[in-house]
Amino acid sequence: MERRRFLSSSFLLGALGGAAAGVAGTLALAPKFLHPQPLPGRFTYAQQGEDVALWQILRNVLGIEQPTYLDIGAHHPVINNNTYFFYGRGSRGVLVEPNPALHRVLEQVRPRDVLVRAGIGVSAQAEADFYIIGGSEDGQLNTFSREQADTLVARSNGHYRIERVMKIPLLGINELMRKHWNGPPNLLSLDTEGFDLPILRSLDFERLRPDVVCVETVEIGGVTVLGPLDLAATVPFNASQMYSRNLEALVSHLCRDGTLRLDLSDEITGAMAAAHGGEVRWRAP
Repeated sequence: MERRRFLSSSFLLGALGGAAAGVAGTLALAPKFLHPQPLPGRFTYAQQGEDVALWQILRNVLGIEQPTYLDIGAHHPVINNNTYFFYGRGSRGVLVEPNPALHRVLEQVRPRDVLVRAGIGVSAQAEADFYIIGGSEDGQLNTFSREQADTLVARSNGHYRIERVMKIPLLGINELMRKHWNGPPNLLSLDTEGFDLPILRSLDFERLRPDVVCVETVEIGGVTVLGPLDLAATVPFNASQMYSRNLEALVSHLCRDGTLRLDLSDEITGAMAAAHGGEVRWRAP
């Protein structure tokens, strides 16, 4: 079956971590984040292991040898990054990161990627206010969303504050894809601290639908989504074994003969599907 028809709704992976598509001043970025650091014992570079899951889907399920990627909100080139795993295995893509404090390290560590020094807009607006959040040492909480910034400050009990506001140039996601691929990349990784949904709504899914979409999800409808960095390691050994067996059984159920089969009439698959075909299927009891 033709790949894009097979993935008519694309994959949508909710990612709690990843990097913020933002601009942080040099003072808001701790020096320890300016250079890559070894990650001993870690097979994943993403905050929640999204990169490994994405690689398995693109390589093993879809059979794409060298997936291309558009990483909106790349932030650090290695730490908590969703696409460095791909880069280290020969893939290439486009990194969108407006933060001037990160441009140099992104160019040094990812020289074969294209670096775009801008934000992503959803209208004809050429630039937008970017809110620098004081109290965040790595700049990952900076955002284009005034609502997100105000909410963060209000909930922090004085820990965070809007330190300053910068004017940042904006580009359209559709134009960006056409310029670099004349079509969609295989993977879209999106993390913009509260501006993800407007960007997704601006994407021309009819003509520029990526094979896989990984988007940050921290809060949905007032419900906070939690994602431990290493869930298996937080439970007793036997429980960890049971968790791994259940996870293996679930993947085997969804991917039969190396092919993903989303049968929404199936009791298990249907109950798991939070959204499909642009519609929300799961409702809170």
